[in-house]
Amino acid sequence: MKLLSLVGTAAAARSSSSSITSPAAESVFPLSRGLSLSSSSAIISSSSSSQSSREHRTLEDADGFTYTYLNDLSGYSLAYSHCVRVKIPQQNDDDAVEGNTNFYNGRYHAQYSIYATFHVCGAGNYDANVQCYANNCNYDVEYAAPIADYLDYSLKYFYGDNDNNNNNGEVDESNYIECAAAFQEDGMQLYYGPQCSDDGTSIVIGVFYDDECTIKTKHDSPDLGYNKFATVESGCVDCSSDTGAEICTNMYGDAYHCALGKDQRGQQDDYSVCSTIKKAMSSVDYSHVKKRHAGADMFLKVFFVFLACSSVAGFLFLSYAYYIRHIRLDEAKVEGEECEPRSEFTLDSPVGNGGGTMA
Repeated sequence: MKLLSLVGTAAAARSSSSSITSPAAESVFPLSRGLSLSSSSAIISSSSSSQSSREHRTLEDADGFTYTYLNDLSGYSLAYSHCVRVKIPQQNDDDAVEGNTNFYNGRYHAQYSIYATFHVCGAGNYDANVQCYANNCNYDVEYAAPIADYLDYSLKYFYGDNDNNNNNGEVDESNYIECAAAFQEDGMQLYYGPQCSDDGTSIVIGVFYDDECTIKTKHDSPDLGYNKFATVESGCVDCSSDTGAEICTNMYGDAYHCALGKDQRGQQDDYSVCSTIKKAMSSVDYSHVKKRHAGADMFLKVFFVFLACSSVAGFLFLSYAYYIRHIRLDEAKVEGEECEPRSEFTLDSPVGNGGGTMA
């Protein structure tokens, strides 16, 4: 199996990078040969050119596309975008070689690697209230990282060290960010690992044939809560925070920077990750995205909906109680008076021989 190590690729890119910037900056954020500097900026601007050059660099490729590379991520945040399946190239066609190691369940299978894409949001001045609104995110670039790396970094930010992510020993989706044994079927060991939902908007746990989780079975995803994955997908990693600074640097520095179907840093892309992402995202429209909801925002929304429903229910209950206590009782009192029996005779004067008079 030809699995590409993104860390190894990033290291290779560093070794072949240009010496346009200072060695200190270059060691963290490499620039590939063939990319030139431009005076314009796609994300941030600065009144001081020296300050601006320290914060970002604008690159222009052979096609004239300008891309801003951030040297300093403080004041920004990273937000989840999509989950994409990238086919792993084979030396031979999937079903052309007898004895192919990808033969499972009566047929040959292609292998896929799973990537998570994310966006850079903000304008260099972090504001938790508006950080992840659509107009504060740069949708021109999809940053792509292997799914296990992306989940590992994100879960560390939202939940701390992954060793403590399992809720006192309870099994949840965070147990399977790395490929792990699941169950046996007809004597064959199957495996759990991260997988894209059918529409690519979410990350779920899939069931795989191989121990590297590249060949998916048709089994349904296990019944897990996916609360942690939902937090990762809806929240923002604040790159200005102590924890977020290191995580953002690693995620941003190791990822593919995909725009127009190619990596804008010139990294070697043996899997054609960027071109696959371009095809997968061709039908995605971000113009109607209003806001990415952080976990706290979602809690507040649920809380206020519950409060509103409780208020309505309370009003209806009090109205009904008032109706029973006052209106119904008054109606019952009136009906009782109308139905009270009256004497039909008086004893004031005799009538005939009966000794009474008609009332």
